[in-house]
Amino acid sequence: MFGVRACHSARIALSTFYGNTDTQTYEVVIGGWENTKTVIRRSVAGDIVEEVDTPDILSCDHLRIFWIKQERDGLLQIGEGSNIGNNVVLSWNDADPYDVASVSLSTGHGARGEWQVLHVQGEPTYNYTWFVTERTSISFKVKTCADAHLALSTDPMDVSTNTYEVIIGGWENTRSSIRRGIGGDQLQTASTPDVLSCDELRLFWVSWQEGRIRAGQGNSLDHNILVEWVDPEPMGVGIISVTTGWGSTGEWEFANILGKNYLLWALRISYCTFLNR
Repeated sequence: MFGVRACHSARIALSTFYGNTDTQTYEVVIGGWENTKTVIRRSVAGDIVEEVDTPDILSCDHLRIFWIKQERDGLLQIGEGSNIGNNVVLSWNDADPYDVASVSLSTGHGARGEWQVLHVQGEPTYNYTWFVTERTSISFKVKTCADAHLALSTDPMDVSTNTYEVIIGGWENTRSSIRRGIGGDQLQTASTPDVLSCDELRLFWVSWQEGRIRAGQGNSLDHNILVEWVDPEPMGVGIISVTTGWGSTGEWEFANILGKNYLLWALRISYCTFLNR
C-alpha cells in the first residue's frame, strides 16, 4: 500500500531481483497517458498485457492511496483506497508468474511525484531501501514518537557493514547521533529534545558528501544542522534504508521524485504482500 500525489504517470516496477528492473519485472503505470488510463506490462516499457481507462485517477493536489497485490497463482491486482482487495482498478493473471521480491517507484515523462510509505514499524530491521546513486542528499518527512533511523550504505543487500547509521530522536526522543555500522559506536551525538513528533510529520534532511555526514531539520539543506561528522576514510553511499526502532511506529514521506530511472527508488518487500503486512 502506498500514497502518491502526481499529475500523471505513477510507475511501479515489481521485480524478481532486488535493484534490477531490466529482467523479470512487471511494470504498472497508474494514470499514464496524461492521467487517462492504467496498464500492466510484463517488462519495463514493454508490451501492454492489460489496460483500463481511468480518467483523473491521480491528482496534482491530493495524495491518493493505492494498493498492489500479487497472489501465488499469478494474479496481479491494482486497487484504490486503504482496504486491500476492495476497489480493484485492474487485474491480470500471469500463467507463468515472476517471483516478486522488490518494488521500485518512479514518476514518468516529466511528472513530479510525492510518494508516501505507510507505517513502517517494529525493531530496526531496515527493510525499506532506496537507491540514491546520483544523489548526495535526501529530504523527507517522518511522524514517529522516537527513533527515526536511516542507514547510508554501499551494498543494497547488506546494510550491516559499510554503513553510516543516522539516528534522529533516539533515546526516547532526546538525542540524535551518527554511527559507523548498525548499532556501532557513536561517532557524534547531540542533544535534540522533542525533535520528533507523535502527531505531525516533520521535515528533515540528510546529506553525505566527501565523507561529511550531516542531518538537519527543515527544508533548507545545510541549515539547522542537528548532528554532523567527517569520516577521514569515507565510504561510498549508494543506498538509503529507513526504519523506526524499538517498537516505534513511523510514517515516512519522500517528496519530489523526478522519475527517469527506477533505480533511484527501490523498496524491499516480502513475497506476496507489499510493505511487509
